[in-house]
Formats: sequence, C-alpha cells, structure tokens
Amino acid sequence: MTADPVRRSRVFARTTAKTLMPTSDLGVRALTGAARTISLLPAGLSQAIAKLSTNGVRLYDTMRAPDYPLPIA
Repeated sequence: MTADPVRRSRVFARTTAKTLMPTSDLGVRALTGAARTISLLPAGLSQAIAKLSTNGVRLYDTMRAPDYPLPIA
C-alpha cells in the first residue's frame, strides 16, 4: 500500500511531465527560452512567481519528515 504523499507526488510528476514536455520543435525552443529567462531572474522574483501557483508546487512543504538523531562522530 502506497502512502498518500507518495501517491500525490506521483500524480504531480505525471501531470507536470505531460504539461512540460513539448511535442514540437517550436515547443522545445519556447521551453528552452523560458527556462533561460527564468534562470536570469533575481531569486526573490522567481520565488514570488513560484508562490503564485496553487497546483502542487509546494507539495513537499506540507509533508512531515521524521527527526533523526545526529550521528556520533
């Protein structure tokens, strides 16, 4: 049985892949150009843009991870 966060992350990955994978030469060029443009933005602006999405971009922010003890050196 798969845990709910794992199931949701798999659905998110499939949806994102179908949305982002271009199927034409023009689509590849547009995706590459958009990625280049976004990489040139200041960090604060790109973070603000990412927060505008409500489609799962922040999925992992809501997941609780166990606290593991620090290893002994």
